[in-house]
Order: sequence, then structure tokens, then C-alpha cells
Amino acid sequence: MDAVLQIFKRSICPGTPFFEFLAKKPPETMNDLFKRTNKYSMLEDDVRAATQQDEQQPTQANLTPLNISYDKLFPMIQDLSDFKWPEPIKTDPMKQDRNRKCAYHKDHGHTTEQCRSLHYLVEKLIKAGHLKQYVCSEENVEKHLEVRPPQPPRLQWLLEP
Repeated sequence: MDAVLQIFKRSICPGTPFFEFLAKKPPETMNDLFKRTNKYSMLEDDVRAATQQDEQQPTQANLTPLNISYDKLFPMIQDLSDFKWPEPIKTDPMKQDRNRKCAYHKDHGHTTEQCRSLHYLVEKLIKAGHLKQYVCSEENVEKHLEVRPPQPPRLQWLLEP
């Protein structure tokens, strides 16, 4: 077992999180090695998928400037073929701000204007060729960027092995 583990460890770049993961508590059996390798691999895949998903979604700074608020735009996009209703919000209803309602989610906790899911959907609709009449012309971009309300900070989750 020691020889196989040593060969395996030499194939991993020193200083990487996986190398450190194995160095802290070396596996005792081949089965243990395979289980831990598989577990770590799945964790890396989850982190990579979350990172790629975050990269695919536009940030507030990358959103196409609009000449209309999301509140006013929302009723106009519901009949478009590319419109999709979102998944239900998975937060505790007791923790949601009852003073804020999102028409897109049909739920409380944030406003339609603040809804990131709606922002991402509108971006997709714009890229699909819809909503051209609501996209700001270049000379009005700075003016409309100032009108948008500030967005709440995004929470980033850090996964530790």
C-alpha cells in the first residue's frame, strides 16, 4: 500500500489542496484512497460547476442598460416564447422581508426591480433578439446606470474539503 500511495502522491502536484488533503491524513487502505479521491473529485466538480455558473451570469456592471424599469418591463415579457418562470425561492418564509414582493417569483423577500433571476432572464431575452426597444442607446447609458437602484451584496460560499 505504501508504494502505491507514494507513486500516487508523486503524480499529484505538491502544494495543491488535494496533495495537502492526503498529506494531513494519509489513507490506510486502497479502498480508503479511492473513497477519498472520489469524494475530493466530486467536491472539486461542484466548486467548478458553481464557479462556471457564476461566470455565465452577468454581474450588475455587465447588465445591458435599459430605458425602462424591471417592474414595468416584467408584465410585457411574460408572453414571449423564451419567457420562463423561475424555480421557487428556497429560503425560510419566516426570514423573508414581507414588505418586499417579487412579481417574477410570486413571493416575498426582494422586489421585482432587485430580482437577479429576472435580470438574467432579461439579458437572455435581449441576446435572443427580444426587447430591442427597451435597450438604452449609447448616449443615454450613463444616465440610466445612475437610475438603477443599488443591488444587495452577493453571498459567496467557500467549500472546504
